[in-house]
Amino acid sequence: MPEARPRCCRTRHQRQGTGLIVNPVEKGHIAYCCDDIDAFKAYLEAKGVPYSDWGERAVNGWRQIFFYDTDGNVIEVHQVEEEGSPSP
Repeated sequence: MPEARPRCCRTRHQRQGTGLIVNPVEKGHIAYCCDDIDAFKAYLEAKGVPYSDWGERAVNGWRQIFFYDTDGNVIEVHQVEEEGSPSP
């Protein structure tokens, strides 16, 4: 049976960098919205993929992480917090 992965949807946009290991502004990036960013971070950690956790620095109410794919492209995965739900 294939390994379960968090469900995501595809979007595109650019954000400004802050000196973290991944600079999404350098060449732009592709972004995915997910329902459970903590599960996705655990998935990346289990696979040994380094990422930058931006939290809500760039967009209030969005928890964002950035990492590089195997071709060096910047990938963003974010979760939009529901109104009134606390961020971890």
